Amino acid sequence: MLGMTSEPQVVYVLVAIRKLIDRDRREEEYPDLSFHCNWSLHASMNRKPAQALLKVFDDAHAFFRDNRASKSPPNDLSREVDRISQMKTFETDLSRFLEDYDLPPLTCVASDGWARFHFLYTQVIEDIPLQVSKPAICKATDVRPKERSSKSKIK
Repeated sequence: MLGMTSEPQVVYVLVAIRKLIDRDRREEEYPDLSFHCNWSLHASMNRKPAQALLKVFDDAHAFFRDNRASKSPPNDLSREVDRISQMKTFETDLSRFLEDYDLPPLTCVASDGWARFHFLYTQVIEDIPLQVSKPAICKATDVRPKERSSKSKIK
């Protein structure tokens, strides 16, 4: 047995995990795992979790643009960038999920199970963009149908 060897295997596993998380309504218990399952399954990511992730990088970009390396970023910003870019909480969520559902860990077949899975996962998502949503122009409560002129009303 070789463990995970292809992108389709990774996608299949993430689909199965996503189904279990949805069925058991456990998205809040595995937020990073849920996010990464979604990222692998959609053509683009533009919902709230993707927006939150992009905001962290926008904040970091703004900090470095404005400070030109004269200061270190705030600890909480630095930790959050590291958390996201190193995918450690994804690994933690996935490992906890597998344990919670009595499934074998990624390392049961090969000691480099997470590294192999991570490599294949990044191949799956490499062309799936995270997109910034455009801000709403008006509030939903302000949206009303246009009044028809008396000429265009159906009689």
